[in-house]
Amino acid sequence: VDGAGLAALHRVAELLQVDKDELPIEQIFVADGPPGLTLITCGGAFDRGVRSYEDNIVVRAVPA
Repeated sequence: VDGAGLAALHRVAELLQVDKDELPIEQIFVADGPPGLTLITCGGAFDRGVRSYEDNIVVRAVPA
């Protein structure tokens, strides 16, 4: 919901699974270009030794 109380609908345009050490920060966080929404969460195999997932899941959405 935006500042005017309107819902903003988005559609998923891209879904990536990348190694945490290879997360393309420069491509994900950009200040110019069309509006979009990016969600980054954990994924892949869980490494019990370090208590962390090995990968990141990146979901990019654009206005519908």
